[in-house]
Amino acid sequence: MTLSCSAIDTALQITTDGGIKPCCPGAHELGNLRRDPIDIILSSDTYKQVRQSIVNGTSPYCKNCDINDAIIPNSSQRHTFNRAFSSPGHQQLKQLDIRWSNLCNLTCRYCCSSDSSEWAKLEAKPIESISRDYAQGVLDLIKQNRNTIQVVYLLGGEPLLQKYNEDLLDILDNKTQIDIVTNLNVRLDNNRVYEKLKSFPHVRWNVSVDNIGDRFEYVRHGANWDLLLNNIDTLKQDFGQAHIFLHPVYSIWSAFSLAEYLDFTQRLGVEVWWQLANEDEQFPDLIRGFNLFKHSARIKESAGKQIDQLGRVDYRSKKFLGQVRDGLLATTSVLGRAEKFLSWTARNEQQLKPKYPFKDLWSELNTLLVEDLQHEQLERLR
Repeated sequence: MTLSCSAIDTALQITTDGGIKPCCPGAHELGNLRRDPIDIILSSDTYKQVRQSIVNGTSPYCKNCDINDAIIPNSSQRHTFNRAFSSPGHQQLKQLDIRWSNLCNLTCRYCCSSDSSEWAKLEAKPIESISRDYAQGVLDLIKQNRNTIQVVYLLGGEPLLQKYNEDLLDILDNKTQIDIVTNLNVRLDNNRVYEKLKSFPHVRWNVSVDNIGDRFEYVRHGANWDLLLNNIDTLKQDFGQAHIFLHPVYSIWSAFSLAEYLDFTQRLGVEVWWQLANEDEQFPDLIRGFNLFKHSARIKESAGKQIDQLGRVDYRSKKFLGQVRDGLLATTSVLGRAEKFLSWTARNEQQLKPKYPFKDLWSELNTLLVEDLQHEQLERLR
């Protein structure tokens, strides 16, 4: 039986293409601002039906949280919502997740056109943009609920490049907690969103960093490592070290460089909030082999050893990575993952040429993958 979740009553997500959902892992949008005003969507029969199924604990809408909880217990957003907000029994807006458009300056290798305008350009797709009417309807709703809204998540694309975030910050009570998820690879000295954020005392900067140095620039294609470090120093000066959190994704790229990454975070003196890469079920168009849990037992054992060999790490990382290790051992491998990842990597590196290729930056992992590929090919011949 699926657990109930307070998100349906207390939270609202706006996706880059205008979709409306209560939460990020929700199975599908419940309406779209490019077709209907937001108040119509929130009072629609579709919204009411999904809400009732979630309240009853029988909703297929929550399947992605079920999947994550099956791998790592209590890791899903559902548990985060239920801990943070009690459901009032009717809609009372307490948390927002706003993604005005896919405008972004990077082509991160596990991203896609729906979340990055740079990816959209490469794929010859239109850049997601919004009308003033659509934005104004959302801003009016926020203004009406200003007194109940406690937390606002700013995402994108890149939230520091979203012009409507300027209008949003003008509306919000400055006691509102702002969680911004950013690549932090933009100039801060002339950024208007950044300047407005300085007037909010409760800002948490969630910086998307999974690796360091050349590996960081490989995964976050288009980013500059030195700019990131300089911007982190600026955040420390303007907001204080306690307001900075690194927000890595545990994936095939981060799993085999944990020691150097966590050593860097300890020197930096900031907390690490991990996220699980589970792209297969949540985003079927992104099945490229990033999700380590489906790879061969040999690769998962190697990844588990990376965790076992870590020295002293922060409590949050220790707990998360311990659960990851258990999940790696318990998850069934799927034949063909090495081939999928290596072939995708070869195509991707032709499209986004790196300073150094994957095979050089992750040489030991690349060897394991190539050996897995050879084994898979022999299995097919038998």
